[in-house]
Amino acid sequence: MKIKPDIDLSQFNDANGEFTEESKQKLRAYADGYYESLAGKKSAINICVCMLKGQVNQKLEDDRMPSYKAIEKFFATEEFEVAKDYDLELKRFEVATKIFDLEMSLGVDMNIYEQVQYVDDFEKVYRQLTFYFRRIQLSMSKPVQKEILTYIRGKKLSVITVVEILFDCDLGSKERIASKLADLYIEQGMTKQALYILGVAKEHCRSEYRYDLEMQRRKIAESV
Repeated sequence: MKIKPDIDLSQFNDANGEFTEESKQKLRAYADGYYESLAGKKSAINICVCMLKGQVNQKLEDDRMPSYKAIEKFFATEEFEVAKDYDLELKRFEVATKIFDLEMSLGVDMNIYEQVQYVDDFEKVYRQLTFYFRRIQLSMSKPVQKEILTYIRGKKLSVITVVEILFDCDLGSKERIASKLADLYIEQGMTKQALYILGVAKEHCRSEYRYDLEMQRRKIAESV
């Protein structure tokens, strides 16, 4: 079970904004109450999480387009809104529904639901891609960075999957990662995918990076 890390500690300060011994006591009392409350909810939350995962897994196992399209309905329910913040696999799978919609609209050959059998399979893909993104972020050696493409090909992941996970994950320097990813795709002769990465990156990036990404995109487009 996940615990949301979004408690505003300033509420425990005194009138002058100082964190005092009394503040510590207030924080400890709050934490005790919070965990007691969470313990009381744990069984219900676990049941809700298991139910949602079971429903989604069943649709994935059906391996049919109508079943795939029905998955999104589960993520529009009140149960999901309650459960998603307590289960990482379930929360991350919400990204898969967005990827699927984009893949359908752009007519990819194989969609993300055809690449995973269960909810936790997508979380593994998410985690592994983030691991490879970090290699690029840290400017590790070129052969080590290029291993991401071996993984992508092996898993038959669309460039849509790669980009959506990149901009959903918690890494920094995403503009630089996207730029280097585009270069790696270009080296494999995958121009269309490289242009897609840069186009999406330009929409999501900070304003100071847009010019460089656009120049990189134009350079690639002109060389085709």
